[in-house]
Amino acid sequence: CIGDGATEIIVHPYMLSPGRHATTDIPAMVNEAATGHRDVSVRVTGPLGLHDKLGQVVLERAGLLEPSLQS
Repeated sequence: CIGDGATEIIVHPYMLSPGRHATTDIPAMVNEAATGHRDVSVRVTGPLGLHDKLGQVVLERAGLLEPSLQS
């Protein structure tokens, strides 16, 4: 991203729970990658987490529920 000119990078762990990877490993890797790039704003968000609609999406993809017409 930095090589392409990014001045702000937001890392979003696409995980369902705040386990070790989301809370420790990913932030450590991001900090290491950001070393030497003080002119770039880098932050790590909380993990994706659970959402009421995730179960619905899983059932839709499994063919057990009609897809929602709402976007």
